[in-house]
Amino acid sequence: MRRLVLDLSWTHEQRISLSKLTEIIPRMAAAYSKRMRRTLLRDVNSLAMMGLIDINSDGVRARKELILAFLPTTAKRE
Repeated sequence: MRRLVLDLSWTHEQRISLSKLTEIIPRMAAAYSKRMRRTLLRDVNSLAMMGLIDINSDGVRARKELILAFLPTTAKRE
């Protein structure tokens, strides 16, 4: 699930339909290739309940604004 939300946040700005999710992101295709579609749907729903992704009729998108809040700030150079 961590890889799914990270790949969504760093590779795509627009929404991705659930049917295209594993086709567009190669690492996800490999990760979910031996699993049923229900596994992907379960992971997507879990991430949505955590608030890390947003789902609507157009597809899914990572909530970058929330994810970026957890990244460490960079130190100022002198």
